[in-house]
Amino acid sequence: MPEVHEACGLDVDSMYSVIEMLREARLIKLEGEYPYEEIRLTGDGVVMESVLKQCEAGNIAVEDVVASSGSTC
Repeated sequence: MPEVHEACGLDVDSMYSVIEMLREARLIKLEGEYPYEEIRLTGDGVVMESVLKQCEAGNIAVEDVVASSGSTC
């Protein structure tokens, strides 16, 4: 998790909030116990990659799409 925290540029609370949204959307799962948690992608990785690319192209935050079921990229 330290690498994720460093790479994402969010404070710890915000990072865990985004992780929880992604987990609830069944895009990721957490394995292991704190402080050795690991993030694993679940589901179709191609779809996840497509969503991320579309959000980037449309300048839309991924957490906005995951948090709002009515939003699309």
